Formats: sequence, C-alpha cells, structure tokens
Amino acid sequence: MNRFSIQRGSCYSRSPNLVTTHASEAEEPISSRAGTSLHARRWNRKGIDTILASLLLVVIVVVMSVIVYSWSMVLLVVIVVVMSVIVYSWSMGVFGSILPASSNGKEILVLENAGFAGSNNVTLYLRNTGTAVTTVVSYYVADLNGNQCAKTTGWTKGPYSPTQLAILPLTIPSPPSTYCTWIGAPFTFQSGNVYTVTLATSHNNQFSFTIQP
Repeated sequence: MNRFSIQRGSCYSRSPNLVTTHASEAEEPISSRAGTSLHARRWNRKGIDTILASLLLVVIVVVMSVIVYSWSMVLLVVIVVVMSVIVYSWSMGVFGSILPASSNGKEILVLENAGFAGSNNVTLYLRNTGTAVTTVVSYYVADLNGNQCAKTTGWTKGPYSPTQLAILPLTIPSPPSTYCTWIGAPFTFQSGNVYTVTLATSHNNQFSFTIQP
C-alpha cells in the first residue's frame, strides 16, 4: 500500500513539473517573437517614409529645374528677337526718323546702289541711317593698283537728314582735265574691275565703299 502510494505520488509529482516546464518553454519564444515582429514592422515603416520623402524631394527638384530652364530659354529667345528688331530698325533708319536731327549725333552712310554712266561717271545712292545731318564735302576714287582721283575742293553734296536718301554723282575725268587731283596713273571705270570710293563729310568722318561696273 505504501509502496503503491509512493509510486503514484511520485508519478503525480513529476507530471506537473513536466507540463509546467513545457508550457514555459513554449510561451517564452512566442512573446519574444511577437515583440521582435512589432519592432521590425515599426522600423520598416519609418524607412519607407524616409525613402518616399527623398523621392518626392527629387521629383520636386527635377520639376522646378525643368520650369526654370524653360522660362530661361523663353526669356533668351525674347531678348534675341527684341535685339534683332532693334538692330534691324536702326539699320533701316527707323530710329533716325523718330529722333531729332542733331549736328552732334552719329553719322552713318549706307550704300544702297551704284549706277555707272560711261567709263568716267558713277552715281552713288546712299542712305543716312545715323542721327546727324550729313554733308559730303569731298570724295576719292581709287583702283586696285593704288591710283586715285581726289576731288577735295569745289564740290559738296547735302545736307542729308537722318533716313534721307543721298544721291551723289561722281566723275573721274581724265587729263588734261583738272577737275580732280590724280595720284598715280589716271584710269577709267572698266567692267569687272573693283574700285573703292571714299567720302569725307563736314564732320571729318570718312566712309569707304566698294563698287564694280
């Protein structure tokens, strides 16, 4: 009796210990894994938010760069167009007609055409695109060999206001005429040859043009 009771008691005494031991071993990893999983999830969400914020910042920077570049290109095109219009208007004498004529302004003569009449006469058609009234007081006609006919006295054309067309007939009579002073050998206008005409104004400015019959 006593021996049987001891065995049962010992059997009962061991069973609770075994069950308790297994229960504690099974519960401890579950709680440990659950805590680790929650912590990992929180850390991953924070990392994703940081990546999304960085991507959004990159997109904003790229969009702003494209906008600034587009506006800068548009502004550059507008500046180029405006400057081209201003230069073209100035060259055509538009501003000269708007601005008042001034003897202290800038003299600009532009050759528009040259008409030859025979071998001793040429007529220049010049546009005054400057801002000053211009009077031409002398001219020089030279060939490619350095020979020159200089008319420095007894001849004047003008005055020509800004934007006005100046028509200047020039002649290079051969000796014995003393109409002009010859430097080198006298010559006449020959088809295909190139000649240089230099005009002097009353403001001591000189304008040179190349003409060809």
